[in-house]
Amino acid sequence: MGSRTGMIVAAVCWWCCLVFSREAAAADPSFGDNFEITGAEDHVKTSADGQTWYLYLDNKTGVGFQTKQRYLFGWFSMNLKLAGNDSAGVVTAYYMCSDVDAAPERDELDFEFLGNRTGEPYIIQTNVYRSGVGGREMRHSLWVDPTADFHSYSILWNPKQIVFFVDKVPIREYRNSDKPNTFFPIMKPMYVFSSIWNADDWATRGGLEKTDWTKAPFISSYRDFTADACSWGAARPARGLRLGGAEPRHLRLLQRPRAIPLAVGGVRAPDNQLVRPPAHRRHAAAAVHRRSMMCGQDRIGPPIVRLRFLLDRIGHRVTL
Repeated sequence: MGSRTGMIVAAVCWWCCLVFSREAAAADPSFGDNFEITGAEDHVKTSADGQTWYLYLDNKTGVGFQTKQRYLFGWFSMNLKLAGNDSAGVVTAYYMCSDVDAAPERDELDFEFLGNRTGEPYIIQTNVYRSGVGGREMRHSLWVDPTADFHSYSILWNPKQIVFFVDKVPIREYRNSDKPNTFFPIMKPMYVFSSIWNADDWATRGGLEKTDWTKAPFISSYRDFTADACSWGAARPARGLRLGGAEPRHLRLLQRPRAIPLAVGGVRAPDNQLVRPPAHRRHAAAAVHRRSMMCGQDRIGPPIVRLRFLLDRIGHRVTL
């Protein structure tokens, strides 16, 4: 009886997730339907149709936003246009985190965009945290100008791997092990965040290049958020941030002691789980994108295969 009940519950959960995902995609929600501002609301502008948000950084404060929902596994994508001109010292962060504050036991997946002097390229820094332990930074050079137009930045997160994408091209793969470990985030659902803030103590040339406030405000732009994933639990309202004075904790989330940065294109990580995808995989980026996970299982395959995966996850070993 218990096994049959479990099968029914799993089937209902799977079906609801699939239906709600399709409804969300068809509804074409505004940006504000998915996100809440976490900071100075006067530092956020919205396009007339509500589909694009602009975050402003000046010498008073930065600002950020977070999703109203948490997610456990999936494909998360955002189109960003980064602050242009002389942006040394400015960091735009697009990331996932299990906590709304810099909790010591948080799990986290990071895109950090490190500003630079005019004419010098932006650097992307990716990182993975498990239970508050990071130190897995990797820096990447871009083949496009991220300030000239919108480009997509995506995270594929499932129990087997975490893959970071730029314009659907994988730039980093971080793999799980088939054994219990302490380096791969797998248990905690996460919110999606973004913020723009001043980090001129470390961001550009190790802090040698300081933010030129005569170029302010610095503006990062966002649109076309996609979460091909299942939400986890009830939505939780964002916490407000203090204005003025010291940088708010929410914007300090990524301002932490850094490990020695890896060389651009490096492949080493402390746990030796960092893998740079081979060049030929870039030509299969579209196929990789389609392998995003729905509630932790591969969406490729018929529904009965996905249902079997769900039943296995909740402990019901059955033959379907």
